[in-house]
Amino acid sequence: MKPIVSIAMATFNGARYLQAQLESFSTQTLLPDELVVCDDCSSDATVEIVERFKLASPFEVIIHRNEANLGYIQNFAKALSLCRGDVVFLSDQDDVWYDQKIERVLAAFQSDPDAMVVLNDQLIVDAELNSSGVTKVANMKRLGIPQKDFVTGCCSAHRRDWQSIVLPIPDGAVTHDAWINGIAQRLAAAILLPDVLQLYRRHGANASDNLISSGKPGSPLRRFRRYHPYGLKEKLEHLIVHKAAIVKRLGEARLDLERMGFALAADDARARLSRYLWLQRFILRMLSGVSRITRLSI
Repeated sequence: MKPIVSIAMATFNGARYLQAQLESFSTQTLLPDELVVCDDCSSDATVEIVERFKLASPFEVIIHRNEANLGYIQNFAKALSLCRGDVVFLSDQDDVWYDQKIERVLAAFQSDPDAMVVLNDQLIVDAELNSSGVTKVANMKRLGIPQKDFVTGCCSAHRRDWQSIVLPIPDGAVTHDAWINGIAQRLAAAILLPDVLQLYRRHGANASDNLISSGKPGSPLRRFRRYHPYGLKEKLEHLIVHKAAIVKRLGEARLDLERMGFALAADDARARLSRYLWLQRFILRMLSGVSRITRLSI
């Protein structure tokens, strides 16, 4: 029996490219059962475009308008909380899905009952959907980033049961996808399909701006120039808060993780993260100019 499928879309002033993404939902070989759009106080025609789409949509469309701006992380969390599907797809407002995306992802879930998250590759295109010839996974390979670090939210779907682990998303999370999909990767509860199942539009105003999302081929040298040394201390601070929140959540959710069969993996992840946190806090104190004597007393 086909599971109930939800699409959770977070929108904010996305009128320029939104229509193409909505239309790609309607041409899926397996249609979703519902689209939940959570709008974060847009001042353009975003909501009006979704409302017009709703009138002719072959599936249910639910529109929620936030009373105050939540920011994209908590806006996605709100959208997820409103979904009723057995499988929930995350969607940005400016991409385009291939027609087979839902069908192929559902097949992956069916073939691997232990998978909580399924991710797919995407082709990076410009604002007019002209291909860069580069996919996100290819960029990661060129940059020397392991595929286990692929956590891109707009390329992911998860079982509803996974939301009992990852919701609510804490304020310390670096991003919603690094939280939702990153935890699954750490527990070997996620699989990455080799399939390119969508276009990833780069238009200069994307919420994500990093090298693996760039239309220009990546390289370790470009990665070094981008991240070192500027902003290293701030990046490390954010990572420490994020990882500490994961350690806390894995402890709080242990009974649910045990029910899902991930208790041992969670215990191992907590131990490894705790070791990383000790080292990263040590490095942070060095970067903050703490004296050698003080460092040795940690």
